[in-house]
Amino acid sequence: MLRLHVSAPVPVFDISDPEFSWNSGRIPPLVRDSALLQTIDGAGPDEKFADYLADGSIEEQDLGRIVSGGLMKLAFAADSNQILVYVTYTTSREVSAEEVDVLLDFTYSQLLDGVGETYQQRFARDHKPRLWIAFEDIFRETLSVSAVAG
Repeated sequence: MLRLHVSAPVPVFDISDPEFSWNSGRIPPLVRDSALLQTIDGAGPDEKFADYLADGSIEEQDLGRIVSGGLMKLAFAADSNQILVYVTYTTSREVSAEEVDVLLDFTYSQLLDGVGETYQQRFARDHKPRLWIAFEDIFRETLSVSAVAG
């Protein structure tokens, strides 16, 4: 078994101002307070990204035969004072460079318009103060993958 960790830094914005509205055109302040960012550490949905591979392209469906899991967790990186998003998959074998590319594209799309978006909206509603985890501000090129045996 092999674990694949897909990760990227993700900005977090403070949307707790009662005057704030997405329609205002005003950008909310970026959260830089490490104590506040630490309150996000370990957060993430129970939903698994890999459950949606079967609904995707032929390449994603093929990947779904060897990849499982896909739990997303947010982690506070003290050295850079930022939040990182991690999505951890398990594979039954080594994956090719092409398969890694498909997995990165799939993960990116799920962060923007799938599991990530659903969680983002729920988190903004439930977390106090109200924070916006800006998955839409992640660029595909910033996603990285690391493999760990076990």
